[in-house]
Amino acid sequence: MKLMQAMNLREGTRRLALFAGGAGFVFCGLISLSVFQDEFRGRTAVPSAWNYIVQAVLPLIGFAVPWCIVRGIGWVLAGFLQPWPNKNTT
Repeated sequence: MKLMQAMNLREGTRRLALFAGGAGFVFCGLISLSVFQDEFRGRTAVPSAWNYIVQAVLPLIGFAVPWCIVRGIGWVLAGFLQPWPNKNTT
């Protein structure tokens, strides 16, 4: 029984993109919580809806940006590493 199997480039970049996206989601979620909690502590007025929208969107952006970057790099590398078709065979 093998513990580790060799991965192809597509599977490796998919896993790396999901990991990077999840880390970005958590990181931006923590940033949005800390920033908005500090901002709301000094206020006595009710926060606007815009503040809640930004707080909800920041974790999504934190997931999408690293995920797209890693997937894009993997797509480019897969194009360069793809074998060239042999034109001599018919």
